[in-house]
Amino acid sequence: MMDTVMMEDHQLGVQTIDKNSKTLREHIIDHVVLKASDSDFKNQQKDQSEFSLEERRKITEDILNNSHSKFLYIFGEYLIEDHLEYFKSGNYDNYEIHFHLHRLSRLINSKKVICKNRRYQAMLELLKGDYFSDNEMRNREPLLWEQLVGQYLTEEEKFNYDNQYLPQNSLTEVLLEQIDRDNRDDLKRKQQMEEIHEVEEEDDNNDSNDNSNKPSTAMEVHTPSAFWGEYSKPKIETVKIGKRRWKEDHFLNLEQCNNKELNENERLLLLNEFKSHMIHKFLSGEEDYDYNNVDNNPEYDNLHIKSIDEEDKYFDSESPIEGTPVIQDDSDTEHPIESDDEEDGLDTYMNMLKKNEITDSVTNKLKNL
Repeated sequence: MMDTVMMEDHQLGVQTIDKNSKTLREHIIDHVVLKASDSDFKNQQKDQSEFSLEERRKITEDILNNSHSKFLYIFGEYLIEDHLEYFKSGNYDNYEIHFHLHRLSRLINSKKVICKNRRYQAMLELLKGDYFSDNEMRNREPLLWEQLVGQYLTEEEKFNYDNQYLPQNSLTEVLLEQIDRDNRDDLKRKQQMEEIHEVEEEDDNNDSNDNSNKPSTAMEVHTPSAFWGEYSKPKIETVKIGKRRWKEDHFLNLEQCNNKELNENERLLLLNEFKSHMIHKFLSGEEDYDYNNVDNNPEYDNLHIKSIDEEDKYFDSESPIEGTPVIQDDSDTEHPIESDDEEDGLDTYMNMLKKNEITDSVTNKLKNL
């Protein structure tokens, strides 16, 4: 089997290449040899019905060497965005090549829109289940949950929160819950160590800068229970919002807020920010999730809207999609998840979550604790 260095970029919903290992030309040839259909090669060698990998490679190389425009016409639909840069070089005055590049750019962009819409539909389906429940999101991002939610709970509230998910029925369920807790603690310690290493690397690279006024990164190492079934009570130690896992300029990282005791509305705001982050993480392709089953699954396509980015359509309306539970954020201050200069549909969606936030059981539990 050919040694290709292709990898899936889930953030874009398309494939990208490892530019350090092979030339762009080699990547293009390898990609086409593996992705192109037999009919494309049969049209070039009509006296053959089957082709070995070596024969497919030779045909691909011959066409690429003889004519870029012909190559784009035959194999262009299999190329990825990075590949198009190869054909732009040295073909500035070739109208036919520019025509194909423009056509393929539009095709790639349309695939991105389809991918985003499919993830959006998948997210709506997952909201109906447990994937975006508070406990499941906490299991996937335990350190960020502690930084945004857990550290502002009282000792009693956090103890009650931990035990509200403890199954009361079978021993098997209790064992599985304990395994989940242990895995969550292990992941949290791993994330803490990653933050420490990243901060140390940055400090090494910026020794000449004065970092005395910057907020410190929080580190709380949780020691596992000594015995099975024994749940340790949380520490009262304050945990700052980690500058690696959250924005350094977040309002709660300001000096005057470092030791502030938050009121109920502020705690709910942070809970909503945590949820917004988790939804954004899923839509951006950063979760440990089978995105191929979403991005390449036409069952997630909206049958009534084929060529429109559904997220843009959603936010052009005055009300959220029917059936999506939301709460109203009375705060006039917006805290966008991203700070990019140009907003796409995902950025718009994440900003809208500040005013129409998806909620679940923890919101009411925080009020009642």
